[in-house]
Amino acid sequence: METGRPVENSELDYLEKEKWVLPGSAGAHNWQAMSVDVDAGLVYIPTQESPLIFSIADEWKQFGSYRRDPGRWNIGLEMGRLAQLFIDNVAEQPTPGGALKAFDPLTGETKWSVRNPYYWNGGVLASAGGLVFQGDAAGQLSAYDKENGELLWQFNTYTSILAPPVTFEFNNRQYLSVLTGGGGADLFGGETDTASTKYGNFGRLLTFALGGKEELPPASVVDKIIPEQTRIAVESAVLGEGEGLYNNYCAMCHGLLARSGGSIPDLRLLPAERHEIFDRIVLEGILAANGMAAFNDVLKKAQVEKIQHYVKARAWEDRQVVLGIKESAQLTWLSDKQSR
Repeated sequence: METGRPVENSELDYLEKEKWVLPGSAGAHNWQAMSVDVDAGLVYIPTQESPLIFSIADEWKQFGSYRRDPGRWNIGLEMGRLAQLFIDNVAEQPTPGGALKAFDPLTGETKWSVRNPYYWNGGVLASAGGLVFQGDAAGQLSAYDKENGELLWQFNTYTSILAPPVTFEFNNRQYLSVLTGGGGADLFGGETDTASTKYGNFGRLLTFALGGKEELPPASVVDKIIPEQTRIAVESAVLGEGEGLYNNYCAMCHGLLARSGGSIPDLRLLPAERHEIFDRIVLEGILAANGMAAFNDVLKKAQVEKIQHYVKARAWEDRQVVLGIKESAQLTWLSDKQSR
């Protein structure tokens, strides 16, 4: 308070050695909407416990400075070697998770807390009728008793939910609506056991009312069989370069280890015809209408080829495990040892 400067925790200094930080860059509660109950004096918060391995950028270690790159995520962390850092430190990784908390902002006390199966869940709505609504990554839209957090009602939407529910009245009848669909900052987390990963990421508006008759048909499990990969002999050093480029420019959307979280296409599943035009997709933006912008302002053709080699190698490794040919997949080509 005297200086206005932050109080640093020396045990989490990652200038010399990487450190797990909880919460990571996704924050403890920075994204999805919370809800305020003025009468109860509580806020209902979708909390996030998502650790991230922090290591100062290699550029800083080498040159003592950090240069902003407009085409990348500029957060000062080493992103190119992130998969390697995860693997090398996985034994110390804090357990991720999430919770819906009824929190008293005046006392700092938690009145009640309900655990979520995953950390990246939906926003919250607290109603005057004594209910707290939240959708989660598993696709469940739930209603809780605002007094004690008891689960009172649940509906399976078969799609991960990020948006907060809203309630409104029309012709003297109350409705509850929610937008389904996952994504956001959790795209980077990669393949997880969520509804959007399992069934697909369906953006829908669902509206509920007492006595509603409509039913949502069960969803089918997404076919995620990795196609056979056509690979050419590529040195590990080239795959390592492709890995670094992928982590810097692609992983934030397509997922760490080239494993998608379900909202953005999984590059391991690309058919041969897409691989034939891979450079046009990345450099020319021929799929820009689908949201895949051109990267010709930050990447060159030779770099895109290395990224493609890395994607094929990751697909080949994971396919070999699924087929039972390999016990475990190689996850990085940047470590001195064979990382698994």
